[in-house]
Amino acid sequence: RVVALRAASTGAMVFQFACAAGAAASLLFEAGPVAMSCFCVAVVLSRAGLYAFDVGYMELQQILVDERDRGACQGVESSLCNGLELALAGVTLVFYANPADFGGLAALSAAFVLAAVVVYGLWLGLYHVHQHEHGASDHVHEHTSQLEKNIPEPGSPHVHVHYAGPTLHFHAHGHDH
Repeated sequence: RVVALRAASTGAMVFQFACAAGAAASLLFEAGPVAMSCFCVAVVLSRAGLYAFDVGYMELQQILVDERDRGACQGVESSLCNGLELALAGVTLVFYANPADFGGLAALSAAFVLAAVVVYGLWLGLYHVHQHEHGASDHVHEHTSQLEKNIPEPGSPHVHVHYAGPTLHFHAHGHDH
């Protein structure tokens, strides 16, 4: 289930980028009803990609983030999204106030969707997913509280997602503190 969600979310983000890039590209052509129709269709389809990603992302968050920490995680996410939306409004007012510059704003939007695809891809690379099983006393890793509730009995297979990226190591270097 986690592997399928990750794949579906990746597909939705790539689809959203393709549509956002298509919307920006349609503004490069001479303005007219065909170009505007292509732009509108691409924007609507890009929203479908965004919503599909959002559903997959929320499901992944419910699986991977411990329910005790989920409220704080969602609060930080909401604050970051609102702050970046405010920054986007500021950039629009300062650099793209002229309607003739709308194509640049659409291209900037597509570039940020591409950046989101890259960041999500990096996140996927930092966390490994594998199925395993273990007895009640031989597991050496923590489970989220919701995973603990869903493992029916020792020895039952379950999916485990763990951080596999770089870690910071702090050494005392012979100093006593």
